[in-house]
Amino acid sequence: LTSGGSYNCIRHALKRSGFKQTKGEAFNLHWGRPLKFPEYGELDVLQKTNHFPGAFLLGRKDNMARACARFRRIFGPDAFEYLPKTFMLPADKSELAADWELRKDSGQMYIYKPPSGCKGIGIRIISDPTTQISAKANAVVSHYLDDPFLVDGLKFDMRIYVVITCFQPLRVYVHEQGLVRFCTAKYEGSAKKTRKNRYRHLTNYSLNKNNKAFIRNIDADRDDIGHKWSLRAFRAWMQANGHDDAKVWSSIEDLVMKTLLAVEVPINTNMQLHVPSRNNCFQLLGFDVMLDAALKPWLIEVNTQPSLASDSPMDKRIKAAVVTDTLHLIQIREYDRRRLSEVVEREKVARLHGEKGSGRSNTDNVRRREVCSGQRMALAGMTEDDFEVLSECEAEFQRAGGFARVFPNADDGKTLQWSKFFESRRYYNILLLEWVTRPREDMGLTVAQYYQRVLDAQTRTKRAHPAAPPSLRAQPPSPGAHRGGG
Repeated sequence: LTSGGSYNCIRHALKRSGFKQTKGEAFNLHWGRPLKFPEYGELDVLQKTNHFPGAFLLGRKDNMARACARFRRIFGPDAFEYLPKTFMLPADKSELAADWELRKDSGQMYIYKPPSGCKGIGIRIISDPTTQISAKANAVVSHYLDDPFLVDGLKFDMRIYVVITCFQPLRVYVHEQGLVRFCTAKYEGSAKKTRKNRYRHLTNYSLNKNNKAFIRNIDADRDDIGHKWSLRAFRAWMQANGHDDAKVWSSIEDLVMKTLLAVEVPINTNMQLHVPSRNNCFQLLGFDVMLDAALKPWLIEVNTQPSLASDSPMDKRIKAAVVTDTLHLIQIREYDRRRLSEVVEREKVARLHGEKGSGRSNTDNVRRREVCSGQRMALAGMTEDDFEVLSECEAEFQRAGGFARVFPNADDGKTLQWSKFFESRRYYNILLLEWVTRPREDMGLTVAQYYQRVLDAQTRTKRAHPAAPPSLRAQPPSPGAHRGGG
């Protein structure tokens, strides 16, 4: 555990599972600061770390805005509608001024944020960006959402906990537990006149807890009282008050998936360049989401290292559940480091000598390219490697606990819809997508049963079409075959 990972809920969960904290490189799990690219390369294939290389593309507000803007350019402006119009300063200074000139008569407000700030530090509500922002400012400025959905007259945001267990194939989960953080002053009056009242406009918990009006949670079971609720209590409130909670939640899942797809290419590239195994990394993310008056979700920011500190009974219950379920999901394995090192070294030597079994065959590489180009189905030619990948995924699905599997998911059409937003067709993604959307009559088969059926079919094909014996196969012409006869 390093900086950012030494929270009580993490230490206690690991201790209950029999883990001991250690120093140096002989660890099973690293939870804390992001590793540097060379450090990822030093991991062995069974070690786990809680950051993907390049996750800062989500964590910094400017990087996230650029990634989402690129996603819209590639797939169309309607592909991602969850981020308010955003400007990166100083580069977009003239565009911001033009936007304000166009909208100033409508009273458009803006929110100013440092690119990598947290806890509400440096955030301001702006009514005139041409006079209220320094010419040399390095900041992210977005349209302010001035028509938020309110609960008891208060503005709020939601902390949604998301886990990515793998990017190849991509597997995404959202936890049933989360937090709803309220402002501590009523959202009323002119936004322009009240813009300096941070307790009215900013939902940051670290800010509002210092207000004298803040009501703290004192009972984990009474999670719909005060200025911080549980996500479960909020969703129950939505249903009890006649709001379409299912539709809202479906939109939030769409927001989460498209945000992750916006960075899928660079993170996969970093994984291939710097990380020994596709299973070395996982990530617990905190998505901060706000609803407008029409119940449309808006992405505020993504926390790549969400705070897991607990200062109330409800906090402790929720964050302990999220961490425990995360640890179950990623399945940290016990192994003999010396023996693993010997196996890895033998495999390296085998690859250098081109020995049989030391890598994928040319035939399999051709098959994979044909799958990625849409010429054939992956499941029809399932290999031992495919079997291992699908078995790994199915076992993980059974360990989800309080996490709901969002991608891939065969329960609705959203998985097929999201699959259209991958910039690159990757073999393992296609394989897993085919598996979870296989025909209904095959849903009762386990991965092992399906693989055996494929092997049986391949055996029958070989018997029906045996290879010609060497003496009957086409032979290359003899050196003088092209010459005329004697």
